[in-house]
Amino acid sequence: MKIKLSVLVLMSALAFNSCSTIVNGSKQEVNVRATPEQAKIYIDGELAGTGSATTKLTRGKEHVIEVKLDNYRTAKVTTDKSITGWFWGNLICGGIPGGAVDLITGSAYDVDPDHINVTLERGTGMLEVPVNENFGHLTVNSPEGERLASIDINWQ
Repeated sequence: MKIKLSVLVLMSALAFNSCSTIVNGSKQEVNVRATPEQAKIYIDGELAGTGSATTKLTRGKEHVIEVKLDNYRTAKVTTDKSITGWFWGNLICGGIPGGAVDLITGSAYDVDPDHINVTLERGTGMLEVPVNENFGHLTVNSPEGERLASIDINWQ
């Protein structure tokens, strides 16, 4: 009986100390909008939508978002991850057990960015944008001054 009670207390402590897991969950909603509206949006290699896509992505890992349309340059954005504020609060209030649960489930992280607007330009080839800096708008031009792509990212 004592063993069952001890196990129950330990499981309850882990569950109630993992604030980020409870509040955030292990997935995060990410919105992608493409212009022209006929552009196909692929997330991690799978078609997610045409023109716009809203999907829940696993926290704690990078994701590859590609926007493609025939006769347009393909835009490829790789997401990043950052520690969510809930994790730090949990670590302070709940200690190591709750923080460990958040890290193991991936809920200690946010997917960055979570709103992406891509405007494709006519042409061929691919524009690859690794998201490792916080920028709001990026316009990429060729050496001749031709606009290759325009990407807006909303950091939340």
